[in-house]
Amino acid sequence: VSLKESIYSISFSNKGSRYLCSGGSGHIVRIWDLQRKRCIKWLSGHTDTITGVMYNCKDEHLASISMKGDLILHNLASGARAAELSDPNGQVLRVLDYSHNSRHILATAGDDGSVHLWDTTARTPKVNNIALVTS
Repeated sequence: VSLKESIYSISFSNKGSRYLCSGGSGHIVRIWDLQRKRCIKWLSGHTDTITGVMYNCKDEHLASISMKGDLILHNLASGARAAELSDPNGQVLRVLDYSHNSRHILATAGDDGSVHLWDTTARTPKVNNIALVTS
């Protein structure tokens, strides 16, 4: 991480506390090995600031969201992008959370207050506008 890069999101893997991922103004998701104290993988694809990162419940995929409104699913075994999705309303995505019970279900929330529930196998929102969010 350069001294000029800001980190906006971090998430521990579900297999304990050895691995941590981070994302921010550098447009790259980094995976850190905390035992070895170094970055072990870089995942690209975003063209704007990353606002959220999270492992799925099986640690097979890592989702990342950005100010551009894109949602990228990264395959952790290969490092390849498994899918690239966009907020249906074209909003900046601020919040991301994977289901703890299903490795293919996640939720995002955008600047317009909408929440979208995604089925990552179908690569489309499963439910749009669950509720308006204010904070």
